[in-house]
Amino acid sequence: MNVKAQALIQAVEAADSSTRLLEAVENLAAVALEESIPTLIAALGYNNKGAAVATVDGLIKIGEPSVQPLL
Repeated sequence: MNVKAQALIQAVEAADSSTRLLEAVENLAAVALEESIPTLIAALGYNNKGAAVATVDGLIKIGEPSVQPLL
């Protein structure tokens, strides 16, 4: 896993407020790396509409590799 992806994933996991979670998910989604798919999918289960929207945007940007894990 690349270092940048790992740092962004850790930021999502460590987010301690809805604002920080949203920011972390937006940052992770923006890089559109396949390694982020499990973390982005997990973010769909959080009670944060903004993070969910950012997650969907990121998964769309990643494209086909994100489809099978969602099924």
